[in-house]
Amino acid sequence: MQTNPKQGREDCLDDCYETVSEELDRVGAPLDAAEAQGVLMGLFASKGAVSERGWLAELIPENHKPGRFAQPGIKALHARLVRQLASGDNMGVDLCLPEDGVPFDERLEALRNWCQGYLYGFGAGGGSAPDKLPPDAREVFEDITEIGQLQADDSQSEANEQALMELVEYLRVGVAVVHLALHPGVDLPDPGQRLH
Repeated sequence: MQTNPKQGREDCLDDCYETVSEELDRVGAPLDAAEAQGVLMGLFASKGAVSERGWLAELIPENHKPGRFAQPGIKALHARLVRQLASGDNMGVDLCLPEDGVPFDERLEALRNWCQGYLYGFGAGGGSAPDKLPPDAREVFEDITEIGQLQADDSQSEANEQALMELVEYLRVGVAVVHLALHPGVDLPDPGQRLH
């Protein structure tokens, strides 16, 4: 979601969704920024930590070399997530989703993509079977699975907008709770690390 400067968050990336989606397209990755960030969060949840290079290896086709395609938006998205998870609290992470002015269907699709990316990343990182997760983490994981399958109805109601906002807020906090439940006190990669 595009961040609002009035919210006072200094670590937010302006135009996150558009910027990162364009960069992913440039490097041949067949997914949008929401799904890419979902993959990153899923990898973090399953492994405890993942380098930018490890994340890009999951996103970029094998015939490309991730190190050759260091893009500023992609780097900033990884670094911001590392900072937010390293803070060690469960106040949530910023999700990279389209801004509020984008049509509802597109925002819902991006949210579904984010969830599907998360599930993929969790599996790719060798995460535990969902039934082996701690109860709070298992509940969030199950909810992510359901959200990833949501379909829009035909109405463009205020209730739909409110529900979407609530789902985004739930995911922001839920994925941080899952990460902390599975990896309390884990050492995270240096967000300033260079790719080679």
